[in-house]
Amino acid sequence: MSAGTDKVLVIEQRGVQLVPPEERHGTPADLFWMWLGTNLNVFYVINGAIIIALGLSFGQALIAIVIGSLAFLGVGVTSLQGPRNSTTSPPDMM
Repeated sequence: MSAGTDKVLVIEQRGVQLVPPEERHGTPADLFWMWLGTNLNVFYVINGAIIIALGLSFGQALIAIVIGSLAFLGVGVTSLQGPRNSTTSPPDMM
């Protein structure tokens, strides 16, 4: 398989083995649509409606959601060591 191309409808044969550097072709920007799809959901709408129903104003609910979303910053920081170690998770979790 040439670098930069993936075969459609083919089952990955590698498993949990490391991908050699010469076969890596993805960039962080390639993950944009996957992460957008997982984070752009009704979760925030439901949480916002619940917070407003509890008596907070729209602005206060928006601030609460933004503060609650800061937890994802920790996930991002811990995932930074994955590319350096050629893994997708922190080394102590393997």
